[in-house]
Amino acid sequence: MLAVGVIGIAAQETGAVVVGCFFGVVGLLGLVAALRTRVWIDGDVLHSRTIRGYGEPIRLDRLTYAWLSPFGRNSGRQLYLTDATGSTVTLDATNARLARLYAVLAGYIDHDDPIANKLLQRRMAKHRRRGLPLGLG
Repeated sequence: MLAVGVIGIAAQETGAVVVGCFFGVVGLLGLVAALRTRVWIDGDVLHSRTIRGYGEPIRLDRLTYAWLSPFGRNSGRQLYLTDATGSTVTLDATNARLARLYAVLAGYIDHDDPIANKLLQRRMAKHRRRGLPLGLG
């Protein structure tokens, strides 16, 4: 989107500049959001930060809901996590690199655990075969 915006602005025609500015701003916001998103784990607690600020920490050992959405017509994948205290985290699974998180979740969620949907189970299955990252587990 950012490239389309730059091309539109470079065209120097009124309509192209207006559309280029719109796409440029949306592309820049998307880039900043992707660069700003961070997820880290401290013991059994998952912490996250997005462009909107820090999210609620959740306990991975007390997960009650873990769902990975499919690609929608106008949206990317989202990872929804909820723990027993009701704390929830929603992560952009399309733009954020969550491969290591899937590997860690595989250590907390069994292959037949009903709290995770089939799409998330398939993601975690890839990491169960390889083992947990960084010597965890």
